[in-house]
Amino acid sequence: MIWILFYIVVIVLNGFAAASLIHRHDRISSLWLAGISLAAGLGITGKVLFLASLAGVVPGRGVLVFSGVVAATIAGVAATAPGAMRVAASKPAISGGSRAVVAITSAWLFFAVAIVTIHALGHVTYEWDGYMIWGLKAKVVAQYPVMEAEYFHNLHYSSVHLNYPLMTPFLMAGVRGACGACSDVAMKLVWPLFYAAMVLMILGHLRTQMRPWCAFVLAAVYASMPTMLRWAGSGLADIPLATFCCGGMIYLCRWATSHRLADVSAAAMFMAFGCFTKNEGLAVAAVALIAALVIPASARSVRLLAQLAAAASVGAAMIFPWMWFRYQLPQVDENYLTHLSPDAIVANTARLADICQSLRHGYLDWHGWNLLWPLLLVSAMIIPAAFRRPAVRMLWVALLLHTTVYIVIYMITPADLTGLLVVTRDRLLLHISPVALLTIAATVATSDDHRI
Repeated sequence: MIWILFYIVVIVLNGFAAASLIHRHDRISSLWLAGISLAAGLGITGKVLFLASLAGVVPGRGVLVFSGVVAATIAGVAATAPGAMRVAASKPAISGGSRAVVAITSAWLFFAVAIVTIHALGHVTYEWDGYMIWGLKAKVVAQYPVMEAEYFHNLHYSSVHLNYPLMTPFLMAGVRGACGACSDVAMKLVWPLFYAAMVLMILGHLRTQMRPWCAFVLAAVYASMPTMLRWAGSGLADIPLATFCCGGMIYLCRWATSHRLADVSAAAMFMAFGCFTKNEGLAVAAVALIAALVIPASARSVRLLAQLAAAASVGAAMIFPWMWFRYQLPQVDENYLTHLSPDAIVANTARLADICQSLRHGYLDWHGWNLLWPLLLVSAMIIPAAFRRPAVRMLWVALLLHTTVYIVIYMITPADLTGLLVVTRDRLLLHISPVALLTIAATVATSDDHRI
């Protein structure tokens, strides 16, 4: 147990160090600090373990201690430097009339986290994708450096999706490395951490957008969606990707009003983490980059465009080690990009009706999504003035582009479409769901102040 706590402390230290650099000269809430420390810490720890493996060192206590010491040093220097990050109470303050609502929804959020934790740690990974794509790779990288592991370089040892990103396998291997040895169940610890990180980030952000009771209710409605609870502890990487997408889009919303390089760079960092989590993360990052162009275009600012280009360069540099390693791997026939061509799209236009019908059923499934998607449309219809805000326009562009990308993927996939829609539709919508929630929040926001 002590080594599990040690691992969590290292993760939080890594994230806290990142937060202390991103939020220099800022006053941030404790909710947001907790969320960013956990979410960024998970991403940084996964990347550090991967880089160590590239260098020939498997996940273990030595790597984690080194990472923690470096993070503590950075945080300590940042804390003593002029303009250090300061933590303040969330505003507006919770008044007497809303305390009961906040207390009830807070209890519900704790209950939701408990459900996900029990789901994750109650049994081994039982989803086929969860074990074959991520769980099995976690066992490999826990024992062998990636450049030496036969699993990655000899197709006779590989199973499926050889070139899938390795964020969650390395984080799972980190649990084993910290403990020395542990069960497959204990390695799933990272899934409740991802879920808690997303809940904290969403709550910390919503507290700046609306009245406290409304922020807690909306966060509880989102966090307790049956689809969310179904997949959050499953061992699949959809919730980790959604968590990084959420962090990146929140920072882009912040950048829409702050116009600070630190905010758009933080968004790029989270998008880079997403690229190392699932192949869909590349699509998420590309969509975010295109949608972010709305901000400099709205302000007619070359300076903001230069900031976006610089942040994109940072993100590309973070992704490069993984892309370089991926290029070394044997080629397989599961690469969707090899099927992407105008001819393939035209040849499969007959699929479009089935794809749109399936997505429509997903959007209208209020049992699974707690009315998230209808609420998105209703908020846009009753508050059209919100489209004057650059952040709202950016978020809608991201939603529409993201949906279009997934429609195209379904059109070109060589797999059976009917079966694929059944098993993947809700998981793909989970990737978009944080953007939908942030769009609702930005639409009904009581002010244009996006300070965390």
